[in-house]
Amino acid sequence: MDSIDLQGQGELALDGLDAMAVMPRCEMTQVNFDLHLVAFEDADTGEDTARILGADYRHLVRRTTTLSIPINILSIGAIRSLEEQGKIPTRTAAAAKLTSWLRHGVASSWDEVAQERRIRQGVLDLEDQERLSL
Repeated sequence: MDSIDLQGQGELALDGLDAMAVMPRCEMTQVNFDLHLVAFEDADTGEDTARILGADYRHLVRRTTTLSIPINILSIGAIRSLEEQGKIPTRTAAAAKLTSWLRHGVASSWDEVAQERRIRQGVLDLEDQERLSL
């Protein structure tokens, strides 16, 4: 088997890896795509619950599902509102995980804005500065 020549190979910077810890996953299958916040009656306990579920598991609880919302359209305010309206139980692990994930995204966005504001343009390089009258 030929050896792979790694000489001259650059590093691939993967920004945002710190977000992996807060990234939502299906609570049952651990998939991280096509996720919904699903409110349903738990067959084991008979109580209403809310969980982050992928398509495969959502299919299994569809008969007792009272709410299913794609997580990519949720906001912190929407989650809070769903709890206040009784659409999902309060203080579920799913709501806490989604809130943490959404807060992380907001914090990252504010960090980017702050970084952009730190950069100051020192000189405006114009070819014909006589035309610019201030």
